[in-house]
Order: sequence, then C-alpha cells, then structure tokens
Amino acid sequence: MRGTLAAVTTGLLVLAAPTHSQTPAGLDSTIAKIQREAQERSQLYPLAQTLMDSIGPRLAGSIEQRRANEWVQSMYRRWGIPVREHRYGTWNDWRREIAHVDLIAPRKRPLDGVLSTWSPGTKGAIEAGVVVQPEVQNAAELEAWLPSGRGKFVLLNFPWPSCRPAAGFCRAPH
Repeated sequence: MRGTLAAVTTGLLVLAAPTHSQTPAGLDSTIAKIQREAQERSQLYPLAQTLMDSIGPRLAGSIEQRRANEWVQSMYRRWGIPVREHRYGTWNDWRREIAHVDLIAPRKRPLDGVLSTWSPGTKGAIEAGVVVQPEVQNAAELEAWLPSGRGKFVLLNFPWPSCRPAAGFCRAPH
C-alpha cells in the first residue's frame, strides 16, 4: 500500500511540475515585429499631440468633436483603411466661446477662467459676485445652497496641472 501511495504521489508531482507552453513557430517572430514597429516607428506621440492638444477636448456636439472625427477619418484614409462616419443620436451644436474674467476688487487684474461645458452665454459683459462651489452630500443640501449662488459666478475648481512639455505645445492638425 505504501508503495502504491508513493507511486501515485510521485505521479501527481510529475503532472504538477511546470511545463513550457508550446508557441507556434511564427508567433515569436510576429511579436518581435510588433515590438520593433512600436519601438522604431511609433506614431503615438504625434497622433496624441494632435488629437489632445491641437484639437483639444471633444464634448458631444462641439465643433472640436466634429474636427476630431474628420481628422481621424482623414488619417485612416491616408493609411488606406476604409472608414465612414456613423452618427448615434442627435446633439445640439455647442461651442465654448471666448471668456474673459477680470477681478475688479480689491484691485483690477485679469484672471484665468474657463466656462464650464454647456454653460449658457451672457450676451455681453456682466458684473456679478463670486461663490465657491460647496461640498454637498446630497440633493437636499444642493437645493438648500442654490439660492445663495443665483446670479453669481460659481468657482468649481483649481487649475488642472499639465504634464505635457511646454515646447512645441500646439501644432496644427495634420
């Protein structure tokens, strides 16, 4: 019985030993070609730079979204890839226009500011107070705060840092 148990245990250990997977002969060379292509001829940075920096954020219905769609389609055509646009749903056109913000008290100076997406226009210059967006925990707290923000600019957050290099920041799309 001991001999049988030892033989079964040894057999199980042999079966549990690590084995080398069998790789099809062409797979290693294919992976090597892909790695070489990525390391020697990558277009990731220039493509990302054009899409993210030159064209910029792409909110649904924005002109930037349309520009990005057209740019991607033109790149695919240039590469010989058949492409066509499929529209899903309809969106009102939207564009973030020029916004200029000045501090007028206690001293006058321009401020950096960006309107939040889908903010309504003001149809000209306006002067208004400023409030900071509160940290609310639920809808009831937001509803209670809303009257204090009516007719004022609501500051949402601090500037977002960028990790992109300053040199060559903006280029025209290809």
